[in-house]
Parts: sequence; structure tokens; C-alpha cells
Amino acid sequence: MLAVPADAVPGTRLRGCSLRITDAQGVRQAAGRCAVTVGMAEPTLSRPLSGVPLGTRPQISGTAHPGARITVRDQHERETCATTAAPDGTWACTPGPGLPAGAGRLQAVATLNGVSALSEQIDISVAGPGTGQ
Repeated sequence: MLAVPADAVPGTRLRGCSLRITDAQGVRQAAGRCAVTVGMAEPTLSRPLSGVPLGTRPQISGTAHPGARITVRDQHERETCATTAAPDGTWACTPGPGLPAGAGRLQAVATLNGVSALSEQIDISVAGPGTGQ
């Protein structure tokens, strides 16, 4: 077991842990030293709401580890918008070019110090031209 400090920064290498491998009867099979890289919690996508009809340039927002670079991607892995999470972990961005009309998906990727985490995907529906959205 390795205790990770609550304030550990993602990407930090924690050294000096011990590894012990045992069989089903508890007999030691191997042992060694290890290092662990601190991971990062997944970012959240709180806006837009999944399934709610959108205009072509909706504000996209959520939370992530403070200072993480956030890239929002569509279902084709194209970058929709990008920003950096504020000290309180909040972030928001607006697509530069408008989103294409129709059904799609969005997912946020947070990256900090070489460590990345993915949000859940949300389904979106973008209104076409002339629909009032």
C-alpha cells in the first residue's frame, strides 16, 4: 500500500515504495522497489447539458485539477476549444468555429505535467441554420 499526500501534484514521481508479490497461499514470489507517478482525477463537463439542443457556439464548462490544460474534443477527436483550469478548478471555453449541425459528442481532456485524464462523453444536438437556436 502506498499513501499519496492529498496535495500531491499530478505527474509527481513518488519513489521509495516496496513491491512484494505473493502467490494465492501468501508465499513470497518476488520483491523489489518501485516508483509511482501521481495521477489526476477526471475532469467534468457540466455545460452544455447532455441532450439539450444547442446553438453552434455554446459555452462549454466544467471542473478539473487547477492549472490543467483542458482540451474539448468532438466525436471525431477534433479540438472544439481549449483553456486552462483556474485556481479553483473551474474552466470554460467557447468553440471558435461553430459546431456542425446535428448529433455529436463532446469530451474534455485535462493534461498537467505529462499526465492526462478524460471526462465522460456527453451527447449533444446542434441546431442547424435558421432553427432559432
